[in-house]
Amino acid sequence: MSTTKKRILLAVDFRDQSLVALEQAIDLARFINAGILMLHVIDTSYFLARLFSEREHYDRLKAEAITKLNSLAGQYASSGISFETRVEEGKIYDKIIEVADEIQARFIVLGKNETKEGKKNIMGSNATHVIS
Repeated sequence: MSTTKKRILLAVDFRDQSLVALEQAIDLARFINAGILMLHVIDTSYFLARLFSEREHYDRLKAEAITKLNSLAGQYASSGISFETRVEEGKIYDKIIEVADEIQARFIVLGKNETKEGKKNIMGSNATHVIS
């Protein structure tokens, strides 16, 4: 019998679609009796961002993300689902895959790409990299 806790990795960027994904992750977690790790990735993949940004900027972004994630987890505490939160820095899709492997996630849940009205709804680049 395996003692590994079942977990779902939920990537959160705080846009509306990631909040929709949170609701879906909760439903899935109930169905498979799993906890949810909410992950926010601060994208540092852009060369110019790394070159010109100060460490304090990333520290501030990280502190804000931790506060937002903990607030979200608190809002859904009554759901009966166990929540963990985590903030990483790097390429979004690389970190999602890395953390999913590390926690042996059963599922990875991502919000869909937000599109303008009238445009085709296609998968975003991060989701494409995660599944490929």
